Amino acid sequence: CTGSVCARMSQSCLQADCSGHGACVFVDGSDAVLSDCKQGDLTCSAVCNCEAGYTGGDCGATLQDMADKQGLRSEMLTHLRSLTEFENPTADSVLSWTNSLSALTQKSDEVSDASVSSIERVASAVISSAVSGGEVAAGDIIGVVSALDVMSRALSNNATFRRRLAEGDSNDAAVSGIVGLLQSYGSLAAADMVPGQDPISSVQSNFRVSSSVVSGGGDDSVLTTPLSFAESLNAVPAMQISLPSGSSSGSDQLQTSSVVIQSSLYNNSGLNSNPVFFSMSQALCGDATDRSCWLNFTLHNNAPVLIDNFDYSIPHQEFNTTCGEGNTSTVTHVCDSGHEIVASCNGTEAGTFVSFCPNEHVVSVCNSLAVSNDAVGSGCEVVSFSAEVITCTCPPRTLPVAGRRRLALANESVSVNLVSMLS
Repeated sequence: CTGSVCARMSQSCLQADCSGHGACVFVDGSDAVLSDCKQGDLTCSAVCNCEAGYTGGDCGATLQDMADKQGLRSEMLTHLRSLTEFENPTADSVLSWTNSLSALTQKSDEVSDASVSSIERVASAVISSAVSGGEVAAGDIIGVVSALDVMSRALSNNATFRRRLAEGDSNDAAVSGIVGLLQSYGSLAAADMVPGQDPISSVQSNFRVSSSVVSGGGDDSVLTTPLSFAESLNAVPAMQISLPSGSSSGSDQLQTSSVVIQSSLYNNSGLNSNPVFFSMSQALCGDATDRSCWLNFTLHNNAPVLIDNFDYSIPHQEFNTTCGEGNTSTVTHVCDSGHEIVASCNGTEAGTFVSFCPNEHVVSVCNSLAVSNDAVGSGCEVVSFSAEVITCTCPPRTLPVAGRRRLALANESVSVNLVSMLS
């Protein structure tokens, strides 16, 4: 503060001078350079832009030094991966794998493309062994969640990854693998919980996962996705999932888990919100057409989107086509919006026929991400939407799971994923 006037300070890089080999710059989520980025602003960050020949988050390593570090870390992760493939998955060995994976993934800068698959394989072995063995709790392998976050940061920071995105490659395998493993971890955590227990959550830089257990057939339950400290400080609203009351789930408790992942990991500029993946231990009721059993999802857009304030009183633009007997001509009318209408005379009917142009406008919709991470219809209906938020109601049915390494628990039957888009 200066006198009686206070203002937020700008963000700073890890090393203010970027180790003397770069400049600290402000960027948004798409890496566009900004003039400033204030502390607490979640839409931008301060990063080091390294000069030629240097790399790393603080520009403190030469390209050769970093290549050597990445090579060594890759070798160690490959060795750990081999251990998970040949060692007996006892409780002690699973914990040892977890600790080793956590130690080897402390620095995302040193995780190369070659290391990404090893991290995923080790994480998969740890979680699958914990699920099948029944002796290791989710809290004992929390290091796997941190490792998956480092994997996601390595992907988004890696120049090769960015080049693939620019060339249209969506990197489906890696992103889907992370999502699927996080869903499995969330289900594992929920399996050991009881109704009334506080949610178990983990908030990482590129995703957050939360597990909870609610009573079946009771009052409406509203589940919220966890927020980071910075988000809470800036009053960022959490996504909400509302479960209906009185559902005939056949159980006195319902295990749930949710995963929210940064939309920037996807090569899809049409994603307005971070995708949310929600799982339940069983369907709420057997009849998907019973709207009293549908789920309500409230998604918040990462930034306000341009929504048309559509005036339904505006008349449709129209065109007249005059036909006579023996006339089989075809006329193409072009609407002011660019939409084309083709009108054809059939040669037998005479008269003047009217064609109407569609009144086009932009609205928000809730779509799902298929296994390929492409947006597909979700079967949901929009309840309300604005530039900042959309609420959809969805039938309790199983949708394709986006994570190819989904390790579902035996009684799990429902998995829904949604993302806000424009249509």
